[in-house]
Amino acid sequence: AILGGGAGATTPVIVGYAGANATGTKNYGISNFISSSTVTSANSNVAVGFDSMGTSVSTASNNVVIGSSAGASMTTAPDVVLIGQDAGKGITTGGENTIIGSNAGETITTGTRNTIIGSGAIAGTGSASVFSVVVGREASATSSSTAVGSGAIVAGATGIAVGDQASVASTATNGIALGKGAQATLQGAVGNVAIGSSANPVSLDQPEEFSAEFSYLNVTINGNQYYIRLYTAG
Repeated sequence: AILGGGAGATTPVIVGYAGANATGTKNYGISNFISSSTVTSANSNVAVGFDSMGTSVSTASNNVVIGSSAGASMTTAPDVVLIGQDAGKGITTGGENTIIGSNAGETITTGTRNTIIGSGAIAGTGSASVFSVVVGREASATSSSTAVGSGAIVAGATGIAVGDQASVASTATNGIALGKGAQATLQGAVGNVAIGSSANPVSLDQPEEFSAEFSYLNVTINGNQYYIRLYTAG
């Protein structure tokens, strides 16, 4: 069935099961995707919202997409949950993503298995991000990293940032920042930890007295730095 879009509407909204143009099964929506002639083997999809799931879906299956232009670029992506205006709008083939929030996850196209919740929250590695966990308004995390908190950012590889505006710099591999405003910025070492709050700004910087040949754990707690040299067995 078709609900008229009213004066000035350029695209009809389809309500009900996929129409004659589609050959997939169990597709239901209040959207225009289910009238698309490109829908071939797409099955078990639910789309609600103008242009949700777009008009390029072919074999994408087992998806729930709610929101204007959410998943608008989807083609074959499976097992995706998108909720919010423009949520995951760039996803084409990236499956098993859960994205909730207006403009959330908009950088992902082929990336998989990301969990992103929050208005404007993104996967910082970009289109092919994988295994990112991002919770918070405009939070961001690279692949296999976790950022929790409004504006929390992990720019380094495999890091963790928890707290409002907590951040792990791109130079800090395996960095951990815990607390409001905590910053892990250490360069060239393994195990970078910052714990504190914006009232006591904390950061990690490589101490000159340590030779580059040694690995060490640099811990900053409320502005006080501690350096622990790491040894390997053998």
